[in-house]
Amino acid sequence: MSTNTIATTQRFGIAAWCLCLFSLPLWGKDSELRKAASWQWPGVQPITEQLNAYLDSRKELAHPREQIDAYWKQVPAKQMGPAFLDYLLATLAMSDLRLDRVLSQLDRPSGDRPSAIATDLSWLDASWPDWLQSNVRLAVGRSLAHHHLYDEALQIFKAIDIKSVADPSTLLFYKGICHHHLLQREDCLATLNQLMEREDELVSRYAITARLMRSDIEPLKDDSLDQISRLMNDVHRRLDLGRSGKIVRDQEQEIVDKLDKMIEKIEDQLQQQQQQQQQKQQDSDSKKKQGQSKPMEDSRIEGTRGPGDVDQKDTGKRNGWGDLPPAQRHEALQNITKDLPSHYREVIEAYFKALATETP
Repeated sequence: MSTNTIATTQRFGIAAWCLCLFSLPLWGKDSELRKAASWQWPGVQPITEQLNAYLDSRKELAHPREQIDAYWKQVPAKQMGPAFLDYLLATLAMSDLRLDRVLSQLDRPSGDRPSAIATDLSWLDASWPDWLQSNVRLAVGRSLAHHHLYDEALQIFKAIDIKSVADPSTLLFYKGICHHHLLQREDCLATLNQLMEREDELVSRYAITARLMRSDIEPLKDDSLDQISRLMNDVHRRLDLGRSGKIVRDQEQEIVDKLDKMIEKIEDQLQQQQQQQQQKQQDSDSKKKQGQSKPMEDSRIEGTRGPGDVDQKDTGKRNGWGDLPPAQRHEALQNITKDLPSHYREVIEAYFKALATETP
């Protein structure tokens, strides 16, 4: 073996040893990060033990036990995530006709609203173990979220212990969706951050959507155009669902209050601009007067003399939206609605036009 070959081999060996050495802390750090997560995957074996205990306690099963066991054995040994939850729900449906009927209703297309049996959980059997009830509640809440019933879904999610479900990621993901659509910014960020503690283990659609939701709601500010637009969108959602109660009325009033606040702010800005322009004009007139040796006492028009008085034009009050000049009203409307979708612009413009036509 040549000297060059020996030297090359030695350098390669040293480089490989250094790579392994510097990789050790990274593996340890990754392990520490995983331990720091506030939630854990339940694992197939513990769920299997719970399922077998439940099936053993049943006097009657909707399908033969051998058929149920054969189906459950198809679950991969390291299965986790929403697919694992669906496997468990399908297995439970094979054991009980009521569960089969309810879970079938939950799988209807999103255009069909879930029936009362899906939204009213009074049918849940109190004799069922807690883990079974929690997973069924999770399935119901997920379906409600699919049908845009975020308030109802969130109430169900809040009552579920994350340690009792087969898929904690589905619980956190759909809970985050509800917070996001209901503009509950802090709760949304807290839930999504908890979900993303195991980002590299999530199914891609959960991880990607969670990142998008987090980046979308994080910059949301109170009384902003973005917030008003989202409030309007939520009112439309509720009205489409046939809701017109106190929550909707309160939201509509909140939108009006925020618009009033925005109008007042714009009026203040316009008034300041007017004052600044008037001050500049006064300063300019003052400089011109200082440059004149002696101002003329009377005006002269083609050899005639007369007093320099002119009729003062009545400009009216300037402290209300309807009193603003048309050009300034148009400019203010453009500033307010420039970032909103067209249907929201129409609503806001109609609101401002109504203000402009109000009589004192």
